[in-house]
Amino acid sequence: MTPRPLEPDPGHAGEGKSRRAPCPLPPRSADPPEEEFPLLRFQELTKRYGTATVFDGFSLDVDDGRFVALLGPSGCGKSTLFNVLTGLVPADGGALFWRGRPCPDLTGRVAYMQQRDLLLPWLSLEENVLLPRLAAGSVTDEDRRLAASLLRSVGLGDRSASRPGQVSGGMRQRAALARTVMTGHDLFLLDEPLSALDAVTRLDLQDLLLDVHLSHRKTTVMITHDVEEALRLADEIVLLSAAPMTVVERLVLDEARPRPVEKPRWAALKGRLLASLRREVRR
Repeated sequence: MTPRPLEPDPGHAGEGKSRRAPCPLPPRSADPPEEEFPLLRFQELTKRYGTATVFDGFSLDVDDGRFVALLGPSGCGKSTLFNVLTGLVPADGGALFWRGRPCPDLTGRVAYMQQRDLLLPWLSLEENVLLPRLAAGSVTDEDRRLAASLLRSVGLGDRSASRPGQVSGGMRQRAALARTVMTGHDLFLLDEPLSALDAVTRLDLQDLLLDVHLSHRKTTVMITHDVEEALRLADEIVLLSAAPMTVVERLVLDEARPRPVEKPRWAALKGRLLASLRREVRR
């Protein structure tokens, strides 16, 4: 399905300025660019559990550097799609392509941030951020400097020695985001990472996610049930059907971010998206 662009607001010429200093990042992966291909392609992907079909013939392209929000009913298959991508479960049919090359999954190529922070309680926040390097076999002095810099960038420079149980839920999610960045991978998969937070903390973390994306152009695919969150942050919104999951509509949003979702234009689009979601839930 070809994305349908929305006309940009003439009052906004480009992306909004970040409110924080850019988070430092490790070097990008060594894969050569393949400009003629999207970064990621789902082609006729199928997954079943027994007699239940989660998706059948699911197709979607994700271009390099984009922020794509997946918006769909609960239980439609969004998290299963991420599990297939990360190799946690196999697909039953179809294909995945990474920079134009077929691959069974994207193990080792993506950073996956889930609803729970999944920090190890016996490690400090700094040690948790360093876990991707520990998993790779060693931690260098440069890695430690980078971890400390990342923690400062997410507002935790003075809490690096604290353990997860000693900080708030919002702080833990900030540390989890720093750990996600520490992987150095080109693609971030975010599965409702902010859903358990209070409203104010959630807005702050949305801004922080956007800072990381805009500063470093990491391709980001985020599952969310929050229409306003999708409208504030995403380049594209992919509206998904109830299971078996298909693409109902794909919108390209060109105005600067974070978007003022209280303005009439975005409030009207929010209403339309919510109406579409309600139709899918009742289908």
